[in-house]
Amino acid sequence: MNSPGSSAHIHISVHSQHARKTAEELSPPETSFLSSLLSNLPAVTALTMPIPASYQRMVDGLWSGGTYVNWGTENREAPIRLTNATSPSSRNFEIRCADATANPYLAVSSILGVGLDGIEKNVKLTIHDCPGPVTAAHMTEEGRRTLGITTRMPLSWEESRSKLRENKLLTEHILGPELTENFLVVNQVCSLARWSGFAATEAIFAVSCGGIECW
Repeated sequence: MNSPGSSAHIHISVHSQHARKTAEELSPPETSFLSSLLSNLPAVTALTMPIPASYQRMVDGLWSGGTYVNWGTENREAPIRLTNATSPSSRNFEIRCADATANPYLAVSSILGVGLDGIEKNVKLTIHDCPGPVTAAHMTEEGRRTLGITTRMPLSWEESRSKLRENKLLTEHILGPELTENFLVVNQVCSLARWSGFAATEAIFAVSCGGIECW
């Protein structure tokens, strides 16, 4: 649990019966899904990278998605990589800021939830494609701003949890207040258990017995 380990990328394809997909550009549902996912990505990260060790990979230059909220065609240094861009049937978004310690149900439901909210609200995409070879981290601030890249990813476990708490779409509408609070409590106890000498099973028992006050 101390090692950053390897990632577990999540691939999502967006299709609609009411929008024609072409090889030249993303369809309106795809752009709205992507836009909403990008704007909520710092909070989603609490669910896709749920332990402190996950953030040892939240650095630039390791093909782990980098530290700036952006997307790019075949760009492995963007947290969201557009793959098979010219194939309407197989084109998909690869969410790279995820790892195998995540609960897959919570991770995927949060991604789908914020993305579908974007489609329902017809959210416009304001962050432009960053395909490389110059990555967001190697651009000047002015260069990033030109592409609409203005937000950093959470650089720590604590920061991602804070972003989740602040995100009303996730906490009030997608996960709900009760599930959000239960996740944050159990996530905190289990993630910090090894540092305080508890085994994971003892930590979970402490939560069930009302012992969370010690955290």
